[in-house]
Amino acid sequence: MEKQLFVKLSLNFNLRSFKDESVMAIIYAVVNFNGQQFKVNTNMKVYKPNWDYRNQKAKVESYLTKQENLNNSIANKKIIEIREKFEELKLLFNKSIDNITQMKGLRTIDCGRRKFSIMMQHHVLR
Repeated sequence: MEKQLFVKLSLNFNLRSFKDESVMAIIYAVVNFNGQQFKVNTNMKVYKPNWDYRNQKAKVESYLTKQENLNNSIANKKIIEIREKFEELKLLFNKSIDNITQMKGLRTIDCGRRKFSIMMQHHVLR
């Protein structure tokens, strides 16, 4: 008899919480995979008031300084890049659930200096 397999896989971006809003907060990529949470430092920072919690990105607004807008734009580009790589990974995972070994090249999400590896083969074949 065939077994059904349900995989929950999601990506969110959160800030490391600081009480002092004048301190730059680190942006984390948070991957949820079948109930397990993996947090990865994106090596990007933003001031808490400049973070759009609903859209999970840094604000780029006319009332911010040029430097803040530049820094926030760079952070947003990195967020977009990580989201795109994650979507590629998710698409490949959904297409090849029966043949997980095909995912060799896309099992990591590059978040700067560190690479985050989702050990899907380990979790799915368990």
